Amino acid sequence: MTEARIAKFRKVLIARERELQQRLEHPEGISVQQQPEQQDVGRQRLDIDVSIGSLVVEWELLRNIREALHRMECGIYGICGVCDGPVGIRRLNALPWAPFCVKCQSAMESGDILCLPGSQPAAA
Repeated sequence: MTEARIAKFRKVLIARERELQQRLEHPEGISVQQQPEQQDVGRQRLDIDVSIGSLVVEWELLRNIREALHRMECGIYGICGVCDGPVGIRRLNALPWAPFCVKCQSAMESGDILCLPGSQPAAA
């Protein structure tokens, strides 16, 4: 992958990192009323659960972005962490933090194929 293309992805990742960091430093939507009425308790718990779930997803995405930036520093960005093949430009355009090629990601998600770091996917 060219340095210009990596620089483009770095810019996208850093912008997304800043956006997430700002939202996570100032989360909104998680609040507890002092004495909610009984009928509102279930709704309030649901709202809190949804808000916490969203925060967890955003923290995970932030971690993935930081790992992608670290792979750039190490010179391995765009290389699949399983098979050492290219992740693919189309995949990186969609998910610039993607650590795996589509084939290895699909194999891991389906559980049909065992993927070990540095190896080609093999039948389980």
